[in-house]
Amino acid sequence: MKHLFFNFNRLLLLGLAVMTVGNVWGTYTITFKSGTTSTDGSTAQTTIANLISDGSGYVSSISATNAYNAKKGYGIKLGASKKTGNVEMTMASSGSTIGQVKASSMSMTAAYYDSGKSLKVTVTYTDATTSETTVTPTSNSMASYAVTVNSTKTISKIKIATVTATSGRMYVGSVTVTTASGYTVTCEATPSGYGSVDPTSVSNVASGTSISKNGATLTIGTNTVTATAADQTAEWTYAFSDWSWSPSGSTVTAATTATATFTRSKRTYDVSKTLNNCSVTSGSIPTTAEYGGSINATITANSGYQLPADITVTGGTKSWNQSTGALSITNITGAVSITITATAACSSSITITKGTESHGTFTLSPTGSVCIDGGNATATISNISPATHYHFKEITTSASGSVDNDQKKVTNISASTMINVTFEEDPKYTVTFTDAMHSTDCSTYTMSNQYAGVQIVFPSLTDKDKHTPSGDCLADHYHFVGWVESGVTPTQSPSNVIAAGTTSINISKTVTYKAVWAKEAQ
Repeated sequence: MKHLFFNFNRLLLLGLAVMTVGNVWGTYTITFKSGTTSTDGSTAQTTIANLISDGSGYVSSISATNAYNAKKGYGIKLGASKKTGNVEMTMASSGSTIGQVKASSMSMTAAYYDSGKSLKVTVTYTDATTSETTVTPTSNSMASYAVTVNSTKTISKIKIATVTATSGRMYVGSVTVTTASGYTVTCEATPSGYGSVDPTSVSNVASGTSISKNGATLTIGTNTVTATAADQTAEWTYAFSDWSWSPSGSTVTAATTATATFTRSKRTYDVSKTLNNCSVTSGSIPTTAEYGGSINATITANSGYQLPADITVTGGTKSWNQSTGALSITNITGAVSITITATAACSSSITITKGTESHGTFTLSPTGSVCIDGGNATATISNISPATHYHFKEITTSASGSVDNDQKKVTNISASTMINVTFEEDPKYTVTFTDAMHSTDCSTYTMSNQYAGVQIVFPSLTDKDKHTPSGDCLADHYHFVGWVESGVTPTQSPSNVIAAGTTSINISKTVTYKAVWAKEAQ
């Protein structure tokens, strides 16, 4: 079994020439070297190179008796059929990796070759005291078993030995040591959603490691944590405030929580105003406004001026009352710009009224009170829309002004007046179909009150193929050719005949159509 933290520890410790026991933290695993086939090796091994595949840097020397490379995936086999076996590792105390540590826990992986037998694991410390653990594997497949350690003392040696000489063979896969001095610094951001930290934790921090802050950066030994404010929005601005941690202090002495604090404030926007010939007389127009805020003020025109019918406002929703000068801007979402221009007061005015619409609609501008100051006004008519079967006829004015029907306007208006648009009904025509000789239908057919442009459907006539005449309008062996306007004398199949099979025609006058027939060849 490959140990999971080997690469991490090697990178972490690489380049440190000499280290003391107190500077080591984390977890390391020593993995014993198995064979490459499905059978156990028969040659006893005694060297680090032949007995350890990973984690050899944690071992300064090794001694072994009756230790063999086991079958693939099973590490080493201790003991022979009638012999005990053992492996003893003296842990390294300096170098790029260190095995002499204070361990909070230790475990080993093992499996039995001979069931019901045990291993004895002896941990010797630098003060020559020991801890012993009896491990009885319960399976012939690799499993993990805990090993007792004294977390207050530094490990010097680890020895694993079979207990029984006869039929007591055991497989040992690995030994994992977790040191007692590593802490985790958990990093968080508050309030939630105001910002973030990266990374969110730093693990395996040695006791006594320095911790400090510089702006939005937290430094833990050689590790840095960065605090980043949330993205700005149209409504809110976010900013980093400070770092704090608990337990406090300049070094890490226990599991620690570091907190980045952020602030949030409503975004404010600049407010600009341009007031021409007028001023604010109540309320106020501030220089800045918050997102979603409002502005309320009353505008008064200077002497000799009058407020405009409309004003220009950007950045919010405006409400404007020309007569009172009341200005309200709500739902501010951006920079606000206000432009109000009062014009010279009007000495004389007229009223332009829109007439009642009939058979159509139109738009008139301006309407209401219009300043003329002794001159005159012009009204424009637009969006003329006649009702069905009606068309524009003319513009009328009740009292004053010159009508221009082509330009659709009334000029020279000097007195109050009503302006209207009249619509006229489209012309109607009568269509008659007659002289249906040589047909079974000899009657005249009339269609009255037909609007111009409306498609007229021709009546259907039946060819006469009877051989017995019955009345002046019937004759044998004629067929229907088409229709021709009354007064036109067609020849057979003339070019001015509306051919048989034509179902409809647009009309523009009162007209009579005569049926045209041709005699069949005898």
